[in-house]
Amino acid sequence: MASLTTGHPHCDAETVPKRPCALLWDESFLWGVMAWRALKAAGLPFDLLRSEDIRQGALSRYRMIFVPGGWASNKISALGERGREEIRRFVAAGGSYLGICGGGGMATENGLGLLPIQRRPSSERVPSFSGRIRLSSTAHVIWQNVETPVFCAWWPSQFQIADPDVHVLARYEESQADAFSSDIHVADGGIVGWSDLEQHYGIFLNPARLIGGIPCSSSGAAASGASNTPRWP
Repeated sequence: MASLTTGHPHCDAETVPKRPCALLWDESFLWGVMAWRALKAAGLPFDLLRSEDIRQGALSRYRMIFVPGGWASNKISALGERGREEIRRFVAAGGSYLGICGGGGMATENGLGLLPIQRRPSSERVPSFSGRIRLSSTAHVIWQNVETPVFCAWWPSQFQIADPDVHVLARYEESQADAFSSDIHVADGGIVGWSDLEQHYGIFLNPARLIGGIPCSSSGAAASGASNTPRWP
């Protein structure tokens, strides 16, 4: 999950946009529908924006852009260079960016470069984990009233964060028995043996590789203005 927060020194009450949130719709598919439903259920006012709207400067009317899941590369392509630069300018001027799944990946150095975060190389990832996983969370307002930090993940990006100014909000702690790695049930994988399965299929499958400090959600300041980049699992 990726999020950028307002905090630019020149962003005052007279310049804060009137509308709270813009939801980027292009290349979001099912994840866009889930984000739309979540915002509606929470009673948060928002507008749907297309890439063309962003290229035309529509972000100037908002406090935050919410980029849901979907392939980050497709979103970047749909935005075009002008749309990408509009988002960078929006964040630099104090706008907030919230990215979940592919939206989080879009904020990394491999995407828009909003935060000094990278994805682990594909050769080092567990590529196809899906299902419930428990997180180890830090003290942050987003975890308020969350008694059991167990969330559903789908093909998590597995960030690499070296910059001390980037605050890790949560890390992967334990996959749940009813989750899957590729098409292998986690409980079954533990019985058969993950080492044998990885050797047989030639890819990383053991969900324990997600554990041990790999961040799943983070926040930090952009080069100009302030920026958070959490990525939900």
